[in-house]
Amino acid sequence: MGEKLAEIVKVFSENPMFTVEDKLFNFQKRPDSSLYLPNVDYDRLTEIYGLPKNDFREKIAVLINPEELTAEKPNYRINWITSVDVRAANARKYFGDTEPFFQLAAGGITTTGDKQVLLGVRGGEITPERIQQYASGLWGLAPGGSVTFKPKYDTDPIIDTLRNEFREELGNFEITHCKPIGICNAYRPGPTGIKFFGEIRTDATLRQIQETNINGNKLWKNLKSKGAKKEEIEEEMKRMNLPIDAWEHNPIVGIPNDSDSIRAFLAQPQIFAGICVGPLELYLEYLRLQRQ
Repeated sequence: MGEKLAEIVKVFSENPMFTVEDKLFNFQKRPDSSLYLPNVDYDRLTEIYGLPKNDFREKIAVLINPEELTAEKPNYRINWITSVDVRAANARKYFGDTEPFFQLAAGGITTTGDKQVLLGVRGGEITPERIQQYASGLWGLAPGGSVTFKPKYDTDPIIDTLRNEFREELGNFEITHCKPIGICNAYRPGPTGIKFFGEIRTDATLRQIQETNINGNKLWKNLKSKGAKKEEIEEEMKRMNLPIDAWEHNPIVGIPNDSDSIRAFLAQPQIFAGICVGPLELYLEYLRLQRQ
């Protein structure tokens, strides 16, 4: 495939431990804490960073002890920042090329009831900038996303995120298994950095998921062409029982869930994102270790 797109950081032999600390993370160049506590002033933070306004307003989980990533029995400690801090870091104009914090993100290797691994062409406008930053138009895996900070999670930050992203990207299908399997480091093109990945199994078939994805993308494009706002689109998608983020992958395809098929896919001259290659290689190594 030419230039290396990703590398495996760690394969989990058992579920990792997470300790959630409801604290504002004190990163370098962070604006004054009065803008975060007791309540986040999203408008003022957006102004300070020189960012355009948007409606993405939530706390984001960050890992504060990345030195523990490869520990034999890690205990990952979680603090929070805001979505505005993340936008400023992605824009590279406030913090420069430095990484001020370790944003926690999770992705899933999803296998279907008819033994297929889900792949999707990543959505969004295809421009040179978006290809490099978001991998628009390249192969990716579904689901995935940043970890929203919560003082308490139902299971843990990774599993909760994967279950939520699954519903938002793929649909309200039954999840029969969800487990963190490891960590990998992704390079350009696409979102970069060290990310956690899990195995997700669903009883839905590839065709069921594809039909839902097609219907979701059709409705999303139709509403968007009529000038509907994001909130209006999401409300209608929910009313029609369609995943609100179906647009993030179009189309969705499958490859047989066996090591030879996955290796053959990775060996083809396809257009890959690092966040596609990394988790597939991680999954192959996970399967190999499971067979030992």
